[in-house]
Amino acid sequence: MAPLHKYFFPDNESFAYEALRAASYAYCAGDRAVETAKTSLAKDNRRGAQSAFLRASNYYRTAEFYRRDNVFEDKLSKELMKLSTEAFYSATELMPYRTEKVKIPYEGTTLPTTIMQPDKSDTSRPTIIFNGGFDSTRNDWETVITSVVDFALDQPIVIKDKLFLMGISMGGYLVGRALCFEHRCAAAIVNDGVYDFGSAFHNQNPALGRYLTQNGWDATMNALMRQMMRWDTGFKWAISNGMWAFGVQSPVEVLRCVKGYTLEGLVDNIKTPLLVLDATEDHFLKGQPKELFDRLLSKKEIEQFTEEEGATAHCHMGSLSRLNQAIFDYLLPRAR
Repeated sequence: MAPLHKYFFPDNESFAYEALRAASYAYCAGDRAVETAKTSLAKDNRRGAQSAFLRASNYYRTAEFYRRDNVFEDKLSKELMKLSTEAFYSATELMPYRTEKVKIPYEGTTLPTTIMQPDKSDTSRPTIIFNGGFDSTRNDWETVITSVVDFALDQPIVIKDKLFLMGISMGGYLVGRALCFEHRCAAAIVNDGVYDFGSAFHNQNPALGRYLTQNGWDATMNALMRQMMRWDTGFKWAISNGMWAFGVQSPVEVLRCVKGYTLEGLVDNIKTPLLVLDATEDHFLKGQPKELFDRLLSKKEIEQFTEEEGATAHCHMGSLSRLNQAIFDYLLPRAR
């Protein structure tokens, strides 16, 4: 049985996966966006409005996802992200939770953060820090996580010895990197585990490409990569998004940037108990979770998802209920 996402668009794995990701959020409802939400809100249907705002948020996000040709100047891309963010926060205002937007001090600027609590009380509780993926980033990610942990431990709503950390997608690498230096979390989860993020790029780069990259043939390499980007959707997105995330101007610079995103020489420093999740048919980073798990010296567990569960795609899209079950099976005994 092939992984579920390959049935959507069998000749375009990247687009097939994004179709699966959009479908995975269908439990939030459908696609009729903000106007539907406003109509429900006017009729005091808060639950219906909340669901519609969440649909709208993901609808805008999905529409923006592949807009990476000139993201620095793309006004529509920026507008779609703005609309997605606004719709999400409109939904949170209708939830029976406490949601607070805060700015964490960080190196002369701030990190935008959302604190979510299950109710309106000030009860101290176990807390999860959630780390995203292949967006804005930096090599020494521990500087970011340490600032966030400092902030979290200062909050009276956080039980200090029950602070957890979770990373999704590239966040599976970033969290691992942070844990090499930051040891105050009770446990962590990587969804999915990544030992060497650069492998996703370099394993697709033939020997000639590696030679050109290493020996300054930038014009030639950029021309070859841009040609490949014309017919490979996944490669085009990865390189274009990498240029945006790393703040560089050419494809070959992305290849140089990702070389620094490895736990080689660092992984032995991880002391925090770690759950490594493994999507065994991941089209980005297949095999990376097992490599990380095998190299860990800390307390560790691995959860390898199966085709029968429909959970072998990147970050287990298509089987989020099974994913969440595994996450909370691991966390709840440690949170009590």
